[in-house]
Amino acid sequence: MTTINKIKNLRPTEIDGSFKYSCPNCSSDYWATLKQVRCREFVIVCDCETILKPKPVELIRIVYKKKKQKKVSEDVLDPEILDRCCKSLMSYGFDKEEATKLIQKAYKDTKNTDCATLVKMSLSNFGENNGKCN
Repeated sequence: MTTINKIKNLRPTEIDGSFKYSCPNCSSDYWATLKQVRCREFVIVCDCETILKPKPVELIRIVYKKKKQKKVSEDVLDPEILDRCCKSLMSYGFDKEEATKLIQKAYKDTKNTDCATLVKMSLSNFGENNGKCN
């Protein structure tokens, strides 16, 4: 039985880049290497006797794909924070369902994740609603 090694995020050890240039007079194509086009005095002499002077290339950057991050919904409060805030409200006499609704509404309004701020806002919202939980 053989073991297969899986190597991730392997990057190249070398690159072979070439550039294609076309003569504006006769449309003939010419290829030049990266080393050639980096040289300031590099020229291409076309078959139609036109001298082509490519603009020197200073640098080529390779940009690798970034890992996709899991998108966290902005409208959902972290369950751990929600639980801590609910426990605080439950100590004021709210049941679990009421506390959850109040905390979620406070989070939706403020987008704040500080427990003290959410509890304070929940109590304020509760007072404004005259004791009605929505």
